[in-house]
Amino acid sequence: MKNLIRFESKKFLASKKNIAIIVFSFLMVIGNYSLITFFDDNMMQRSFYEIQASDLANSVSELETIVQNEPAAKTALEITKKEADIVTSQVSAMNQDDWPVFLKKQIEYDKLQLKGMELGTIPLEEQQIRDLHKNIALNTYLYKNDLKPEIAGTEKQGINYAFSFLTTISPFILIALILLLVIDILNSEKWNGTRDFMNSLPYSKLKIIHSKLILYVGYAFLIILLMSLLSFIIATLFNGAGNFNYPVIFQGISPEQISISTISGWLPKYLFITLCIILFLTLLVTLISTLIQNDFIVLTVSLVILLVPSVLSLYVPLISTYSELFPVFYLNVKNLFSGDAALLNSNLVYTNALFCLIGYSLLTYLLLIFNLYRKKTI
Repeated sequence: MKNLIRFESKKFLASKKNIAIIVFSFLMVIGNYSLITFFDDNMMQRSFYEIQASDLANSVSELETIVQNEPAAKTALEITKKEADIVTSQVSAMNQDDWPVFLKKQIEYDKLQLKGMELGTIPLEEQQIRDLHKNIALNTYLYKNDLKPEIAGTEKQGINYAFSFLTTISPFILIALILLLVIDILNSEKWNGTRDFMNSLPYSKLKIIHSKLILYVGYAFLIILLMSLLSFIIATLFNGAGNFNYPVIFQGISPEQISISTISGWLPKYLFITLCIILFLTLLVTLISTLIQNDFIVLTVSLVILLVPSVLSLYVPLISTYSELFPVFYLNVKNLFSGDAALLNSNLVYTNALFCLIGYSLLTYLLLIFNLYRKKTI
């Protein structure tokens, strides 16, 4: 097995395309950080509060005039006055970098919005209500733990940027990297004739496949680890390490159903489920490649098998009802961790994702073994 892995590794490292993928991954981290630094919207966010304070002051003046003729508008005037006072205090706190006061006032403002909704003076949509509850929980945690909000620039700090970057590349860039990697290796094997050579070796075909899978999965996961580490290092060099206890919010189906984790607790869970996704996709593509020689068809069939349940769920309600049984509904890791996936189906949670991905990986692996014994070739 060691000799096979060594052989596969040398063959792998000899490919310029595989090295190019590593370089591209690093450039993606650097490029993304450069973009969020160059197009820094923190000043725009601060300006938003200043504009909002001015608009609320004008609204107060208008409502004071209206109240003289329509006493029923008195409640709206009282709430608007409170909003104006709160936002004015927030502007002052931002200018002084007094983030505890800013957070305290933001919590007060969001609670006032919910109160206005209950009184019927502030119409809110369902998503706005969810966001308000989430923001209240987030800002309360930040306030109690003496942490700064994102408007203070925390998203450009070490671990905070690593968290942001990893959620950004999932699932689409991550899946593209894995498929590109595996299919490119399989393609190079066919062009170089190494697959025929491997079939002629006096090794168990199962051992050969195992060596390939170890390399494919290991390399893809290594890319994720290196991107995580690089994003942390770059952001730390420019803006400090950040805080590993920065909150990560999970919101259930009910807006009030909120639980708070931290980046330090989120990161191992993210890496583990990413490893499960890599394993499943690698096994799937490898299985299909043993059945079909044309790489474009391999890619097409892989995507069809992977994505067709998601497409059919738009037309077949039964698939949506049992969406937890299909891996594609777990691939958006960001929605899985935030709780947004549970809005589609309450069973789309992290634990079920692990069971589903591991279960399908095992099934695909068994089919791969069966096909190897049937064909006697890889």
